Amino acid sequence: MCDRIEAGDNGTRIQGDRVLITREEFSQSPIPYIYELGLCNCVSLKEQFNTKASLVVPINLSNNGNPTPKLWGLLIAHHNSGERQWQTDDVEMLNEVSVQLAIAIQQAELLAQTQAALAKEKQLNIFKSQIIATVSHEYRTPLTSILAAASTLVKHSQQLDESKQQRFLGIIEQKTRYMSKLVDDMLLVNQLELGKPEFKPIALDLLQFFSDLIEQERETAGDRHELIFKITGNNHGFWGDRGLLQQIFINLMSNAIKYSPDGGTVEFHLVGKESEVIFYIKDQGIGIPIADQENLFQSFSRGSNVDTIPGTGLGLAIAKACVELHGGNITLSSEVGQGTKVTVSLPKISPTGQLSPSST
Repeated sequence: MCDRIEAGDNGTRIQGDRVLITREEFSQSPIPYIYELGLCNCVSLKEQFNTKASLVVPINLSNNGNPTPKLWGLLIAHHNSGERQWQTDDVEMLNEVSVQLAIAIQQAELLAQTQAALAKEKQLNIFKSQIIATVSHEYRTPLTSILAAASTLVKHSQQLDESKQQRFLGIIEQKTRYMSKLVDDMLLVNQLELGKPEFKPIALDLLQFFSDLIEQERETAGDRHELIFKITGNNHGFWGDRGLLQQIFINLMSNAIKYSPDGGTVEFHLVGKESEVIFYIKDQGIGIPIADQENLFQSFSRGSNVDTIPGTGLGLAIAKACVELHGGNITLSSEVGQGTKVTVSLPKISPTGQLSPSST
């Protein structure tokens, strides 16, 4: 923005190859023009300020070790009664004020950065406390179930028929999977909170991808829930992170099943459009009170009507973060006693532009 002004060997002040004024003349002459103060020979600035009535000096901040300072703003002395022949004393005083202003501005910026860092540290400490409390609470019930089932098998395996043994083994497997997912969720949320998530988009066949996930959910959902998969439109040409997309689906689908304790239909619709894909999961569960819906995408937030249904309150927060890493959007609509619908829209091409050559 500004041309650099230096002192020549004979005391002249030089802007590029242009001599403005000698040092001797500078100490004796009035200063009527802003570019003679070492600011900017900038037409827009000269037009903006009546330079014969105003004395203008730059407020320059240090630029992270760069020898060229960063222009923060302008300090202007204006004479209301008309033209004024500014003297060198005026210039020196205004320059000194601009230096002190620059120091104050940089100290204020440093203070703001420090306060932001402290606030972030406080937020992380609160988050860690929530993680510890959640893990302690959510681990207690499945561990008790695993211990009881294992103890029964050890002590009474001879008296149990094969079907009962399989039932106890099934309890152990189910609770172990739940605890494993809880650990995975905590690790992912920690990465998201620290701002260090990995996003590696690849080409994905969405029909095959979601079909496989639906089948996995059907195996664990039981007979009370009917999972329906509907697909329309063109779903080709989608690039996304396989792991994050799986997190979105699993968290939304598991919520739909978990919060439909009486069973019912859970629908998964995949709609392909020209430049985006949209999918939504709709259940017939307990629904979510309107007052709770605003905060549901925050970590550890749950509906007030969940009663004894287990959960960490991380599912929607994880899904939202994974959707946003894809450059997409997620919305929720729900009515108590009628069910919930969560809609996700994702661009077909990753906004990062860092696409992996791998594909599935």
